[in-house]
Amino acid sequence: MAPRFTREEVLARLRKEMSAGNALFMASCGSGIVAKFLERAGCDMAGVYNAVKLRTYGAGSMMGMLVGLTLRWKLLRHYDGTKGCS
Repeated sequence: MAPRFTREEVLARLRKEMSAGNALFMASCGSGIVAKFLERAGCDMAGVYNAVKLRTYGAGSMMGMLVGLTLRWKLLRHYDGTKGCS
């Protein structure tokens, strides 16, 4: 299990890097193995996104950013044939 940090600890770490003149690196990932690899590689921040299932059905990653759960379910229904959410 990954170590847990408080908000204050995270901010202190990031501010320390910035005050030393170092660039911060944020990588995008799902919540699985890529996140584990980013942690081991020393990534400063990892942005976790919900697009994995959408990409599995052939939709673009930006579909996860669409406004409205109903619209997303209608689009998913188009891809996998389920009834989705009304």
